Amino acid sequence: MAGEIGKFQLELLQKLAQKYSKKAFIIALDNDTAGEKMTEKIYNILKNLVKIEIKFPEKYKDWNDYIEKNK
Repeated sequence: MAGEIGKFQLELLQKLAQKYSKKAFIIALDNDTAGEKMTEKIYNILKNLVKIEIKFPEKYKDWNDYIEKNK
């Protein structure tokens, strides 16, 4: 999902939320402005459907950077 959530992605998120409504969704996107904006968009779509946890890789740009530097 780069920048915007399309109709297909929105429908997919909503279907997944309905299917897994008793589970927690973890939103773990990049630790930058674009990642924060997309996290907020996804949160607003799902907040009334499932429990949500938001995770950002502190001190790192993204989760791959975190993994590479913590091997």
